[in-house]
Amino acid sequence: MGTGASSVERHQSSTSIVSDELRNPKCVMFKSARAGNERDLTLVLQQGMDPNERESQFSGLRALHFAARHGQSQCLETLIKCGADVTAEDFYGWQAIHEAALNGHTECLALLLEGGAKVDSVAYNNNGPNTPLHYAARHGHIECVRLLLMHGADWRSVNNFGETPLHCTAMRGHVDCMQTLVQAGADINSETRDGLTPAYFSAICGHSGYLKEVIGQGTDINRKYKALQVTLLHNAAETGQLKVLKALLRRGANTEIHSGPRSLTPMHLAARMGQEKGIKLLIKYGANMEALSANGYTALHHASRCGKLEVGKVLIACGANINAISEEAHETPLHMCVQKHDREFTKLLIKANADLNIRDSSGNRPIDMKHLNDDVINVLRAAMFEKERVSTATGS
Repeated sequence: MGTGASSVERHQSSTSIVSDELRNPKCVMFKSARAGNERDLTLVLQQGMDPNERESQFSGLRALHFAARHGQSQCLETLIKCGADVTAEDFYGWQAIHEAALNGHTECLALLLEGGAKVDSVAYNNNGPNTPLHYAARHGHIECVRLLLMHGADWRSVNNFGETPLHCTAMRGHVDCMQTLVQAGADINSETRDGLTPAYFSAICGHSGYLKEVIGQGTDINRKYKALQVTLLHNAAETGQLKVLKALLRRGANTEIHSGPRSLTPMHLAARMGQEKGIKLLIKYGANMEALSANGYTALHHASRCGKLEVGKVLIACGANINAISEEAHETPLHMCVQKHDREFTKLLIKANADLNIRDSSGNRPIDMKHLNDDVINVLRAAMFEKERVSTATGS
């Protein structure tokens, strides 16, 4: 009894949908194109439905767009045979060929190209104009990339940021697409409008495998990017991209290049950002802990000023000069952490035997500095008292 009722309900539901669709052939066309229902699609087209009908007055998308998006190649072919315009655009120039390339539907892409779609047609959404090759490359659809190149796609085409399809492969780390584009003639050192290369994008996005490949193909790993005044190593050290950092160091990246108006090395940046693992790697590969930035600060100065306690521990354990004096202000790391009211860093430096009596350019010892909080003052006083006690005991 229950089973029969269920069957009736299913029949009534099915009849309701069918009747609604029969009253609206446009609805049938779009649903069929999405779902791959070639039989119903053919039926409504034979009954006179226009294959170039827009989805709505607010959308420029046609049934062809949806067939390409969902990889419904048979429906796509049916629409083309019935007169669908393969170059039909929405309000941003978005065509079915962009849908096929973006979603990696090679068979649909081939049908569109054979049907007259323009291989380098551009869409202006996002950071456009982007070509189908941009989309296929960005999403790693290697077969689509090959097919587009076979049909003469221009690998030199650029969007508003000056990005070529090759730059798009770097952002997502698609090595096979990169290799295919390079074999087609793309320049591994090509620049965007901001002077950024595929190597830069792969490094900043953490794609160490891709980076190794482009380095092997001749990318200059010590190049300083004009817009940012940093090298790949600076970026990796600052952001803590350890795999990228290791890949660069293993391939001989220069650890002593200074960047920007503050003249920071990768070591300085890693210290400022608290990248203790990065600091260890840099030291392992010979980076100079005592290199000076523009104001004469060492990595320990920067760690102290920014409150990066774990970095401070690593630097001290590796032999950093605890009493390094900056060139302009004559400050030690202890002066800097005291000014920042950093009790724990102050204790760390004192435990490492920091000199409590070095004076800065204003003649101040750390304890003489203005606006210190009570916690830091108490730590300094206790240390000075203990030092005096030991000195007296030793003298006696």
